[in-house]
Amino acid sequence: MLAATIALFLASLPPPPPPGTPPTVTGAEYITDEDHTVRWASVTYELPSGEIAEAVMSVDLQTASGEAWVSVDGELIADATLAADAPGVETWSTTEHPLAPAVLDGLQASGAADLMFDQFLGGPMEFPCSKWGKAVLRAGKYIWVGAVAATAAVCCGAVASCPACMTAGAVTSLAGTEALDGYCD
Repeated sequence: MLAATIALFLASLPPPPPPGTPPTVTGAEYITDEDHTVRWASVTYELPSGEIAEAVMSVDLQTASGEAWVSVDGELIADATLAADAPGVETWSTTEHPLAPAVLDGLQASGAADLMFDQFLGGPMEFPCSKWGKAVLRAGKYIWVGAVAATAAVCCGAVASCPACMTAGAVTSLAGTEALDGYCD
């Protein structure tokens, strides 16, 4: 029911403007000083107003902890962190940012979210679909959903745009959830 409501709402929105430049995705896998392997992916994309938005996700493969954040022109909008010893995801967001709706829309409309997850899941070392690998993917999912929810909360600072922000947030969260949950299917 929720998916049908979201699809109906999105179909009623005007089409996004053609992007000026395609999203750029970057990724890495590196070893920390503590000998932990960290998987990192970032995507940058142009907003209709010309600013550059970035979404980043980083997960420690040994501790199943990490962080995701969203920014515009280097200004942090929202952040979600899952510490190895924490009971849940901690989120932080600015109180209001006028470009938050465009950031959420752009993640989906430009294909940026899909590109970031393709980079995050691919690379030199594929995620193993073991019990531990699935735990790492689950941690990544919680981190992503936390960062998107914090961005949607920023977006709701302007009450009139809140329904559109919540819908865009739900769709963007679903993209990450499906990519990370579906990886080992």
